[in-house]
Amino acid sequence: RKKLLLVAINAVCMSLLCACGSSSTESATTETEEVEEDPVANIPAFQVMETASEFAGGDGSEENPYQIATPQQLMLFAEHCVEWENRGSCYVLTGDIIFNDVENIEEVEDLTTLYGWESTGYYFSGTFDGDGHSINGLYIYPDTGSDMAWCGFIGDANDARISNLSIVNSCVDTAGVSSVSEMGVIVGNGYNTEIQNCSSDATIRCSGVAYSGAIGGIVGWMQSGGILQDCSFSGTIELENCSTAWVGGIAGYVSSIDVLSCNSDFRVFEQDSAADIGGIIGEYKPGADSVISDCVNYSDLTVSTSSIGGLIHTVSLDQEMELEDGEWVYSAQTLHITGCSNEGELYTETGIISDSPSGGLIATIFNSQSRETGTGSIVLEDCTNYGSVAGVQCVGGLVGQVCNAYTQLSIKGCVNHARLQARLMWAESWARWIFAVRRTVYRTV
Repeated sequence: RKKLLLVAINAVCMSLLCACGSSSTESATTETEEVEEDPVANIPAFQVMETASEFAGGDGSEENPYQIATPQQLMLFAEHCVEWENRGSCYVLTGDIIFNDVENIEEVEDLTTLYGWESTGYYFSGTFDGDGHSINGLYIYPDTGSDMAWCGFIGDANDARISNLSIVNSCVDTAGVSSVSEMGVIVGNGYNTEIQNCSSDATIRCSGVAYSGAIGGIVGWMQSGGILQDCSFSGTIELENCSTAWVGGIAGYVSSIDVLSCNSDFRVFEQDSAADIGGIIGEYKPGADSVISDCVNYSDLTVSTSSIGGLIHTVSLDQEMELEDGEWVYSAQTLHITGCSNEGELYTETGIISDSPSGGLIATIFNSQSRETGTGSIVLEDCTNYGSVAGVQCVGGLVGQVCNAYTQLSIKGCVNHARLQARLMWAESWARWIFAVRRTVYRTV
């Protein structure tokens, strides 16, 4: 009996110990699952450029800006401009700067051999004048000190002026950051900012990112006043496993900004990604009296699942309200597009059911307004499409589709000189067959 009692006691003790061990293991497992991955842990270990102790001259005023003559002084600008008391300071380049002395930065396989440029931080509101000079060999990665993770030479500009600057042989890269907001070579995010006479020849890489709001060859996102003028982009935009809303050769997203005399000539590579792509602008939201004039897209753009507009992908006439005499009223949005052209070949090929509008100038015009709230108006004047357009379902030489009958669209003196091809697809998965109708339409006016 004593032996039986001891056996029973041992069995109970063992079961309790096992239960406790199991509970501890589960607890440990739960704690492990709750540990969040560091969103910036995968950023390459770039070389760190030495920071100069002072600028080449100047006092930061508009009359006497800080002078930048070396890569080390460019690093001083990056540290200096994010300090609150210096956010409104003025800077000027006094010569060309080589940040990484490599022949082709795209071909560098070991990024740890490069000096990295972390996008300058929040709310730069000063001026940066390139004075006709260039910065060569920047490897730009997101601002890791901000929740927004903007990505650009200047990450976030607010009431700023950037002019006369060229960035060449450079790369803008998500660099392992899992969530990035806006990406642009010159500016990531701009608010009431002027960008004039700037150019970039760079590669923009968005890879493995859960969300990137807008990508542009000059600026990712720009809104609420300011101007984009005399800017150009030539380079490559690469999208790999990247959830991206808008992509543009000059700007990904623009709201209430005039865009004048800009041009682009770039390539786009897309893998397991989808975006609304425009040769100049991804999405444009007009203000009360907005203008886009004398812009040209030279880019031949071929995508698999995205759709394309030669000039703009989407013009969005959303409902806007303003306070007038103590009452909220709907404001009228107007956009005048004049003297613009597309000279690039636009091709969208989708292997599944898709409604992907494509247009020689504009892929789609979206209007959320109604008869009661206002109509919004767009004028296309003296614009031309020279590039062939091939897409799925909705294809137009000038405009792919207009989504609301309340949109006032006026077309004056515009011509399409190119071949159009629309593929109409129906598919029934249970039958595992696809029937496609192809139709080709030539010259429309």
